Amino acid sequence: MKISIIDNDGKLQIKIQDTNFELNIKNLIVENIVTLSNIYSTDWVARKTIEAGISAGATVFWACDEEKNHVCILVGEDDELWDFGIVIDCDYFLQEINRFIYDKPILF
Repeated sequence: MKISIIDNDGKLQIKIQDTNFELNIKNLIVENIVTLSNIYSTDWVARKTIEAGISAGATVFWACDEEKNHVCILVGEDDELWDFGIVIDCDYFLQEINRFIYDKPILF
């Protein structure tokens, strides 16, 4: 699996690729990425999610399942009636998010 964060003049996109799929999440700003770096503040079981980005014309919701060390990425109308979702490793996700935050200047 590969996670890329692409900066196109302040308009950010997260691309998640694996052997059998590619997920593109657009309409992100730096503040969204910083919020996602606190993914452990969410809770999938309690439906405490972060709403950030658009994919396939729908809203993207992010949550953490700490017990399984997964980030759940849900695309759809809301975080309960979503259309599709993927699960990725939380440690790898945070590694890539933090690489983006700390390897480049952030201007607020």
